[in-house]
Amino acid sequence: MRYRSLCIGLLITGSAAQLTAQIGTGMEQQVRTLVSRWPAEDGTRMQAQADSLIGLGPEAIAILCRILPGTGEGGDPAPQYALHGVVHTVSLPGREKERRLVTDALLTCLASDCSVPVKAFILRQLRLCATERVIRGVRPFLTHPLLCDPASQVLATLGGPSAMDALIAALNRSGADCTVTLIRALGGFHDPDIFKPLAPFASSSDTDVREAALDALAATGYPPAYDLLKKIPVTASRSELTDAVFRLLTFAERAVDQGYSPLAETICRDILAAGSDDASPQCAALSLLVRIGGPSVQSDLLAAADSPHRDLQAAALNHAERLAGSAVTARWIEKMGSADPSLQVRIITMLGRRGDRTALPLLIQSVQSADAGVRLAAATAGARLAGDDFLPELLHLFKHADSSQAAYLKTLILSAFSPEAFSELASALPLLPPPSQVAVIQALGVRRLYEETAAVYAGTASDVPEVRLAAMRALSRLADTGYSERIISLLRYNESPDEIAALQEALVMSSGGSSNGILAAVASMSEDERINFLPVLARLGDEACLAAVTRDARSGNLPLRRAAVRALAAWPSPAALPVLSAIAYGNSGTEEKEAAVDGFLRIASADPGEPETLFSRLAAIAPCCTTEARKKILLKTFAEVHSSAALDLVGSYLEDPVVAAEAAVAAARIVSTDAFPVTDTVTAVMLRALYRCRDPYVHEQIAAFLEAHAPSRLAYRPLFNGEDLSGWKRHEHLPGHGLAGRWFVEEGVIVGMQDPPGQGGFLVTEEAFRDFDLRMEVKIDWPFDSGVFLRVGPDGKSHQVTLDYREGGEIGGIYLPWVRGFVHHNSDAASLFARAEWNSLRIVCLGEPALIRVWLNGQLITDFQHTPESTAGVPAEGGIALQVHPGGEGFENSRAMFWNITIREIR
Repeated sequence: MRYRSLCIGLLITGSAAQLTAQIGTGMEQQVRTLVSRWPAEDGTRMQAQADSLIGLGPEAIAILCRILPGTGEGGDPAPQYALHGVVHTVSLPGREKERRLVTDALLTCLASDCSVPVKAFILRQLRLCATERVIRGVRPFLTHPLLCDPASQVLATLGGPSAMDALIAALNRSGADCTVTLIRALGGFHDPDIFKPLAPFASSSDTDVREAALDALAATGYPPAYDLLKKIPVTASRSELTDAVFRLLTFAERAVDQGYSPLAETICRDILAAGSDDASPQCAALSLLVRIGGPSVQSDLLAAADSPHRDLQAAALNHAERLAGSAVTARWIEKMGSADPSLQVRIITMLGRRGDRTALPLLIQSVQSADAGVRLAAATAGARLAGDDFLPELLHLFKHADSSQAAYLKTLILSAFSPEAFSELASALPLLPPPSQVAVIQALGVRRLYEETAAVYAGTASDVPEVRLAAMRALSRLADTGYSERIISLLRYNESPDEIAALQEALVMSSGGSSNGILAAVASMSEDERINFLPVLARLGDEACLAAVTRDARSGNLPLRRAAVRALAAWPSPAALPVLSAIAYGNSGTEEKEAAVDGFLRIASADPGEPETLFSRLAAIAPCCTTEARKKILLKTFAEVHSSAALDLVGSYLEDPVVAAEAAVAAARIVSTDAFPVTDTVTAVMLRALYRCRDPYVHEQIAAFLEAHAPSRLAYRPLFNGEDLSGWKRHEHLPGHGLAGRWFVEEGVIVGMQDPPGQGGFLVTEEAFRDFDLRMEVKIDWPFDSGVFLRVGPDGKSHQVTLDYREGGEIGGIYLPWVRGFVHHNSDAASLFARAEWNSLRIVCLGEPALIRVWLNGQLITDFQHTPESTAGVPAEGGIALQVHPGGEGFENSRAMFWNITIREIR
């Protein structure tokens, strides 16, 4: 205890050297160990770690200061985290004793010879735990060019007369570097006592000093400062004028706080009277006047409402909205007489929001205005204030509304009026112009006011098409079974597509789900009349409806038959599937067949049922799905049937280039269940799906499936044994190639050369291949020309993958020798072929017409899908050949070299 007292005493007297002499290396090691745990994981851990350091006494804080970054200890931020945590902890309530200990230790560190960055950091920490004890220790730094800012912030945060006196004293002896900083710190005190020392600076020729002083004086709200603040130089710039105005506003706000409201009012009214291009100062002045209150504020708001600035006008009305009392309402009603229509709209809107019903007479009068905006604003405000009581005025507006105004009034009545008010509107329908009839009828439908159905139905007899259509659409929300016969009559002879659709919906809704009455009515109609009713029967969808529509689907009346097929295609249940299937396979016309197939696919996919049932349905319709879109729908639906039969059917689509990629995804989906039975047939399909898949994620799924169930299908086997040409032969007598060149094995590599010079040829496998994944390493001398040939026939007709990287040559082009030449060019890939090096080549040939894909050094360079036309004349199966190209100057001694040739057959 005596040792700790001694340390504290030494710290207070500033004898850092004596203290350091008494601190052993053990204490420093303890501090460094504790510091190494920073930053803390959370607030609780931070306080615990801070308490550990504080518990070691002031000497620990001294060590902590000494090892702060910037004192030769490198850039480790942990000491900064630790010291900040200590200061934060002692600044908490109830930690006064520890706060004094830490504060004294920090002041001692400040008095030492530590670096400026360290002192700045310590000053910033003192700001968090400052008491009046720090003033004396901080004062020397108030005039330091680099430390005056953090030092002045300590005193500004501390506040109080002593701190302010210290800043004023420093201001009198500071250099230019610190003047602005000290003035700004004094401005934060908002104390009239800073007026005298700062007043001289308000006239400084230094702009920064002058502006800082004026800002500080404005923050005092002290009346003598007003004379300085309102002196704006004639040469002031636009930005300086704006700053001066806002400075006056700051002064006025502080003056109100200090009890000098009359002076503040004068300033605000001067700002309002002066005007400016920017309304922001005027809006702020108006807000302060409202805050001050007083008998004149209402006049200020009324005057501001006449401003050409919409922002100031809006501010005045917003303030007026919050002022209580009928007297306020009366003043604004009076204002309406001199306002233009634009302002009248705003005043009316404000009066509606005020909620003062004394404004109703004005609103009733405004409904008669010649200006449409005023009329609608009055309608909104009146409905808000009076609700149903304002209905007569709304009816007046409806009687004179155009389409847009009627639509607006519709939204108003939907939000503000009761069902009783709607009854009056319904009664008034015959008196309204067509746009308003449309709006009211629509509103009656939206509100589902069934008691007004008769009024709505009456609209179906209107001579105006818009009114008639609105009424028919509203009936779908209002009509019950009592209106079915009337709707049937309307629908029977109707020829308007929009009206027919609306009446069909209304008839479905009014039927109550029963088709009896409708079927009875339809039975007596002519074939042409029945057409409009077929979609209704489809919506109801019971057996009797299905029988009736099926009969019409066999009619000799073409329009009726087509309408019936469309109705069956829209059937809500699978009950229509057998009929649709019969139509798809029958003798119907193309249009009916296509509609039947589309409907079949829609119903089957929407209501799949059991997997076996779904499969049998899809398998039955599959031959009729000939378009790309239908095939894709079919495949997507098949993907939900996890059976071998479904996979077999999907597998057949892997040979269809148009939908092969979708078939691969469907196949992956089908086998995705753990219980799926895996056979050789299944793995064969999945191997082909692997090569048709274009989705990387699904490709990985298929590869994983094969790896798990049939890894042998993923294996490659060698086509070249590395020793001799077993399994290969020269392809004799190719047109233009002579005797097939010279081929031999050298150091495990197949080498091809011209022999005799100018004569080339093929080295072809004895085995024939159809679908495969071929890999090899290729190296071709410069300059030379070669290629790999696929499905080579007896006469050499085949698919060539070109290997010509000379100027103008192609790597990965597809050429059909002795058939039609190039079918796919690929000049861009030649630059990717590495000269005088081995190149990795991978070729996939799949399907017929063939899909040929080529990778060079791991990069896909060719992705070509043949058509039946482009592949005609080439065998579907044949050998794989390597080429030595004939002719070419300088080719005599050039070599084409191949090795590591492997193949994976895709069966």
